[in-house]
Amino acid sequence: MKDAVLKIENLNVIFHTKYGRANAVTDVNLELRRGEKLGLVGESGSGKSVTSKSIIRLLPSPPAELTGHIWYGDVDLLALPAREMERYRGNRISMIFQEPMVSLNPLYTVENQMGEVLRRHEKGLGRAQIRERVLDMLRRVDIPSPETRLRQYPFELSGGMRQRIMIAMSLLCSPEILIADEPTTALDVTIQAKILDLIHKLNTDYGTSLILITHDLGVIAQTVDYVAVMYAGSIVEKAPVKELFRAPLHPYTAGLLQSIPGSRPDGEELAVIPGTVPSIYRMPGGCAFHNRCGFACERCRAQKPPMTGQNGHYVACWRHGQEEGR
Repeated sequence: MKDAVLKIENLNVIFHTKYGRANAVTDVNLELRRGEKLGLVGESGSGKSVTSKSIIRLLPSPPAELTGHIWYGDVDLLALPAREMERYRGNRISMIFQEPMVSLNPLYTVENQMGEVLRRHEKGLGRAQIRERVLDMLRRVDIPSPETRLRQYPFELSGGMRQRIMIAMSLLCSPEILIADEPTTALDVTIQAKILDLIHKLNTDYGTSLILITHDLGVIAQTVDYVAVMYAGSIVEKAPVKELFRAPLHPYTAGLLQSIPGSRPDGEELAVIPGTVPSIYRMPGGCAFHNRCGFACERCRAQKPPMTGQNGHYVACWRHGQEEGR
């Protein structure tokens, strides 16, 4: 079995706001192995992006309060002083953000912004060396006419081009871990396919471990090795991707799979999960999914189920536990 390059233990994220205490992430446990592609999936508001930003310490504190451990090798990232964390962020662990137009500074050229990554993390490089490294990475992500792109500003580029620039920037320092937060949002299907192919190729060529965050199960099916399903800030199921699609154990996972276009026989309407994700200010007791679940019983309303399972397939559901006991 490959070594774990990242291990999240009992991660909790609470936001202290003027509206009260908001429980954004609760008792998240995840492991990312070297070279593995891990998918983090769930509805909007399930805690995916908060979990990813916790890994590289991008949540301002206050209002965020983080507890637990995030191990990068034998280093607990949550215990590092802020200045020490800068050695890892963007260098050993990089992130592709959801919207490149917001993430890229409109006042600086592509060369200036990409070069800043190298100036910060690889001191001693001359201007010509930085320029050549940037050009080389732009070529690797299939940017046409890279010499011309260097002089351009983000608003002069297409959405797909800006996303490739973000990917190139995130890979400049050859990180061990790449976090991609909805990397194909707002892109048309042709560009989306190219971006996903590019991420897969870079994972293969560089051996970079990948965390892919999305609500699109179609993207998950064709991209990752292992999947963790989040609901209301917690992991409710995790399994190898083929196993998850073949035999989902949690009612929420099953509902997500049944709502994929093309998953139902011709003429049948798509399945719909009733209700909405609960507010992070008013999380229900017991299993957070119980008020939307057709299998909920009194125990579900009273007690939060533990994560149980074997052979890499785990689920937090009393129904599964009861079936196991029979």
